[in-house]
Amino acid sequence: MKILMVTGLDIAERDSLTDIAVKRCRLEINYIKFSDLLSEKNFRNLKNTEDLNKLKTLLKKQMETVLTKHIKKNKHIVVNGYFTIKTPYGIFPLLSESFFHIFKPNGIIILETDPENELIDQSTKKQIKEHQDINRDQAELFSTYVGCPFKIIKINKNNIRETLNKIIETFRMILR
Repeated sequence: MKILMVTGLDIAERDSLTDIAVKRCRLEINYIKFSDLLSEKNFRNLKNTEDLNKLKTLLKKQMETVLTKHIKKNKHIVVNGYFTIKTPYGIFPLLSESFFHIFKPNGIIILETDPENELIDQSTKKQIKEHQDINRDQAELFSTYVGCPFKIIKINKNNIRETLNKIIETFRMILR
């Protein structure tokens, strides 16, 4: 039984691509999505940094409960979610070092898009690049903590099939 983390910003189509890859990789997988654990309401009602820390604690408890339940089933686990979220207070890390020490994923995949290929203003492109850089830093830090590899997969929106093949190939390499 192995655990694989998949992260990336919404603009990288993380949910859609991971959903498809899990179905197509032909491995027995328990699939966990942060969005199934926390509703968007949890993110919209953040009034201060204390609320952010409460949200982080809630997510950690829910992830521990769900992961523990799935680990007992002795199947591979793919966790799809955010490492960080953008808030009015800045970028906020959702997962902690202790989470990674407890569950020790066998690999981390970061799905990224090239902001220059998106139809958005320059300021938003800059923010996306900065957020993706922070996610890379988080992945490097977490992979160092637990001794697992991390892979960055660039999303090619002009050739989604190629992108999906890269994701599926990485799933198979890490989960076998």
